[in-house]
Amino acid sequence: MGRWAQRTIRGGGDPAFAGPFGAATQILHVKVRTADAADVTFNGLVSVGDFDATHLDDITAGGNANNVFQLRPNALTYTAWDNPIARGHLWSFDDTPPGIVTPENGVME
Repeated sequence: MGRWAQRTIRGGGDPAFAGPFGAATQILHVKVRTADAADVTFNGLVSVGDFDATHLDDITAGGNANNVFQLRPNALTYTAWDNPIARGHLWSFDDTPPGIVTPENGVME
């Protein structure tokens, strides 16, 4: 084993915002706000214009969101779900915005 295995790369800035030149951006969590709205937080910057709301699905209730809005530079709010959403429901994301890992899935918080 050479010394290269011990090397670390250091840089400035918040690692939560790796951006397009760092690691691919992923969903950190989907938090239910109401039965009709969920906030989706990413580990990098996102732009609402790159997303189609109908690609975030609630597998448990069946159906998907129909609107998406920018909440913060790294978060979107999905609303107007086909069926009421709730904590503990399984979600699936299969949109194809640039630099975003897809498909992804998890449990709504």
